[in-house]
Amino acid sequence: DYKYPSTKYDQVFAPEFNHAMENIGLVTFNEHYTFKETPTTYARANRADTILHEMAHMWFGNLVTPVWWDGLWLNESFATYMAAHCVCEATKFGQVAWQVFNSTMKEWAYREDQLSTTHPIQGEVADTDQTLLNFDGITYGKGASLLKQLVSIVGVQGFKLGMVYYFKKYQWKNTVIDDFLDALEHGAVESGRGSFNAREWSKEWLQTAGLNSLIPVCECKSGKIHKFCVHQAGTTEHPTLR
Repeated sequence: DYKYPSTKYDQVFAPEFNHAMENIGLVTFNEHYTFKETPTTYARANRADTILHEMAHMWFGNLVTPVWWDGLWLNESFATYMAAHCVCEATKFGQVAWQVFNSTMKEWAYREDQLSTTHPIQGEVADTDQTLLNFDGITYGKGASLLKQLVSIVGVQGFKLGMVYYFKKYQWKNTVIDDFLDALEHGAVESGRGSFNAREWSKEWLQTAGLNSLIPVCECKSGKIHKFCVHQAGTTEHPTLR
């Protein structure tokens, strides 16, 4: 494990501030998270998710920071995934955590990934003006969804060992995507899961944009299914097959 890296952790109410901010050791939340009436279960679960999102940034963003804005997802995708995971595992809202994630973050990602403005999770960022456009459903929702997929591939223990290796090696430093991929491969081997080609995975999922469609193709004979297959297709703009 890699323990909390700072000496204190305060949460402060900052009215009219922009939602929440992960200042190291001093996280701020605006009035959206201080309920004036009895909140719904969804509202409370959403607040728990936000609290945990900002807490995750103490590691993903503050302890280790990307060199440039093309690595924004190393902050936001991770914080989004870890928040949903922790709500599921450590709060009384666990039964709805991934349902909320799927109906909000993942739906947001699907919607934005079909627009002409879609972009790879890890892509070129020319300047800080372009960065502002990347605080979107691709970076938050799609990135977090792919991290969930990644945990399934390397295993929970492989992912955990990889992240501990990543934090210990790059604590209070800046990183690029290859540093993260090296850590994943290290974790997969250390856990006994076996070798994992993280760069191939990255090329298919992190460095490409767009959705794939899955179309069932059925051939029938005498009223029965004789042959069945699923045809995968990309789009003209993003023809990648995964």
